[in-house]
Amino acid sequence: MTFIVKWELTGTAETGYVLNKTHEELHGNDVLNELQRLVDGRIEVITYIDGAVFLMNEEAVINGMPAWAVKEDHELYKYVPEHFTVNDQKVLVGPVVMCSDDGIEFSGFKSIKECKEVLHIK
Repeated sequence: MTFIVKWELTGTAETGYVLNKTHEELHGNDVLNELQRLVDGRIEVITYIDGAVFLMNEEAVINGMPAWAVKEDHELYKYVPEHFTVNDQKVLVGPVVMCSDDGIEFSGFKSIKECKEVLHIK
């Protein structure tokens, strides 16, 4: 059993959106298929960090997925590249996942604790 971290907006424009953070379990041996399922399409690398990678749907914008501002006090802020900026605000679109990266392949983390350690969350 391995885990990834997922951030995703839920709701509608009419009711309002809520940013949810969940720890999702990867099922089976087809990691690429699982990651594509979690971002609702083909994966695109946002950025690499030591031991992990952030991924999103490469067609999130053209598919009309909701965009969300990443505030300076959010745990993802320091990982969002500068070119993901609109009107001086860092922005992500659609679901974002963080998974393990050993330099060869992407996979899940062995535990939720390991996910938190990579993000430096106590």
